Amino acid sequence: MGKQRILIAIGVVITLIISSITFIVMANEEQIKLLALERVSDNLQVELNVGGIDVSVWSEFPKVRVNLNDIVLGGATKRTVNPIDTLLTADRLGVALSLWDILFSDPIVEAFILEKAQIHLRQSGSGDWNTTIFKTKNPDFPELETDVKVNFFRFIDVSITAHSNDNKTYNVKIDRADIKGENFNVN
Repeated sequence: MGKQRILIAIGVVITLIISSITFIVMANEEQIKLLALERVSDNLQVELNVGGIDVSVWSEFPKVRVNLNDIVLGGATKRTVNPIDTLLTADRLGVALSLWDILFSDPIVEAFILEKAQIHLRQSGSGDWNTTIFKTKNPDFPELETDVKVNFFRFIDVSITAHSNDNKTYNVKIDRADIKGENFNVN
């Protein structure tokens, strides 16, 4: 009888912890959505359009995943080939934030999960590619360097098309790729 009560107590504690984590994240869902969107868009020098945003507590546990759905990334910069270029369209860009940071400090982006995407690379006549989309880091504003510290990328069903300035086109299809530091696994 004593072991059974201990097991019940452990089960109740685990259930309370899981319920509490879920409740805290979902109670702050709108702030978490806004934070993830700001972390991504504030570091871009091109336009990001998002069709919808949802939050998942358990899909990337112990990270909270914020899904930016139906995204389009593109627009004009000094280095883009065409102001109407669309660099990326995707069904989903998952932005993973540390659960611990969400609960107790200022969360940073730790991972990106890109799903069902088309990436369109273009080379200009000068040889520059339309991939210079991130803002340059300014040493006077260190918070720009700490907002996003991505150490993991996952690509699922991603097509890449590159158009070079000599009118050649290259295509690559990635069913699944996991990249962490210098380690990667591609299917």
